[in-house]
Amino acid sequence: MLISLNGFEYKQDIEWFVKAKHPVIHATNSAAMIVFPQQLTVEKTRQALRRQSVEFGCIAITDNHGRFVGLVKLDELITAHPHSTLLDIVQSAICCHFSASQEHAVALLKQSRFDVLPILNGMGVPVGLLSAKSAIDIITDEQTEDLERLMGIQQDSHSSDYMSLSVMEHVSKRIVWVVGLAVLGLLSGMVIHSYEDTIEAITVLALYMPMIADSGGNSGTQSASVMVRSLALGNIKLRDWLYVLWKETRIAIVIGGVLAILTLGKVLFLSQGIELPAGITLTMLGSAIGLALFFSNFIIYCHWCDAAFDQ
Repeated sequence: MLISLNGFEYKQDIEWFVKAKHPVIHATNSAAMIVFPQQLTVEKTRQALRRQSVEFGCIAITDNHGRFVGLVKLDELITAHPHSTLLDIVQSAICCHFSASQEHAVALLKQSRFDVLPILNGMGVPVGLLSAKSAIDIITDEQTEDLERLMGIQQDSHSSDYMSLSVMEHVSKRIVWVVGLAVLGLLSGMVIHSYEDTIEAITVLALYMPMIADSGGNSGTQSASVMVRSLALGNIKLRDWLYVLWKETRIAIVIGGVLAILTLGKVLFLSQGIELPAGITLTMLGSAIGLALFFSNFIIYCHWCDAAFDQ
């Protein structure tokens, strides 16, 4: 209803806020923000601050229309000439709109020379400050969310710690992927059952099946962990997915090749004397197991890399 009002000066702000996901205004402290006009002298500012408690170690400066100009640190205010104006000592600061995502705001704060990030509305008026403490809380929540996604845990609309969630809430967050993987495990069992005669004829194959499955899972977890962490630190961007996929493909080829060679050597040296069907040599068996290990690692490496970007 507010958006439909004609002449409402904050219409654009409301539209951006409605569309925003995790807007930074939710983590912004506006109560502790201190704002002074730029034409005020340093001496009068000091007198005004004696009656106030400054939490962030700096004050926000605005122009004659209330628009944000910059920040002044308290230590610079103390050493400045008493008859100087705030405009003479103000420093420009990185800022963002209150509908910006919390992750984007934290990234901007990391680039800032100040320990706070001014949050503005569409008119350029300061509405709050994002502190370093709030940024740490945001990073913690984001890391928890990324880790839960990586482990296949369902996300909630609200963040809760372990102790505050009931047993059934924990179950509802975890059971979907657990059941899904169990179903996939049954399908894998059906595939293995269809080759029961082959496994009975070459029983040594059963010894290497867990190794192939475990090695593929370990490779996938490595790839996804590296990708999620690099994305969180800003070392790579979503637009780099093609280059990253090509790089991870080469990594998978090298690691898969090393594992295949080691597996071939293990079969040749540790499986001497086993009974094999006619026409099948130990070299052929080792090569088959090595190739299976290679392709398992290669496919899972690339799949988990792509899945990490999707998250």
